[in-house]
Amino acid sequence: MFIIIALVIVLMFFGVSGVLVHQKLYEPAKNEKTKLEGEINVEKQNITVAKKARDELPNLEARIDALREELEKKKRPTVQVEMVIPKVLASIEAIAKMFDVEFKDIRIAPIMREDSWSEFPVEIVINGQFKNIFNFLYIMEQRGLVTMSSGSINISRAGGPKDAKADDSPFLNVNITAKIVVR
Repeated sequence: MFIIIALVIVLMFFGVSGVLVHQKLYEPAKNEKTKLEGEINVEKQNITVAKKARDELPNLEARIDALREELEKKKRPTVQVEMVIPKVLASIEAIAKMFDVEFKDIRIAPIMREDSWSEFPVEIVINGQFKNIFNFLYIMEQRGLVTMSSGSINISRAGGPKDAKADDSPFLNVNITAKIVVR
């Protein structure tokens, strides 16, 4: 019986020791292991994100280069167009003076830019004699200053000099809506 009591006491001692070892050593180690596994998973995700970013980097650099190149292309024509438009308008005015055509109004719409050219829609109202107006328009078309392919011309009778009757006047008002293309 003494052996059985000693055996029970030893078994209880080992049981209590096992519970204490489990609580003091195994649980903290298990918790530490779980915590470290979580940190490892977070770092693996960070590595995956970093690899994706590294793989995307050349594409982003290429896109940035393309956008810079496009920006440079857009800057160049702007300077050229801004220098050319006054010259074009001065040419139109000089041609009008050659043919004794009077400008009533000029309206320019916003410039539309493309890669190698720009265009600006323009509305010109002129007054003059029939022959002079059409010589003016002919020279404008020959020199390529105005593209009438997408424009319009409205012609109406105008009053001539003050001493002439309005019905007998050889003067016309011409409203031209056209596009001027600048290369």
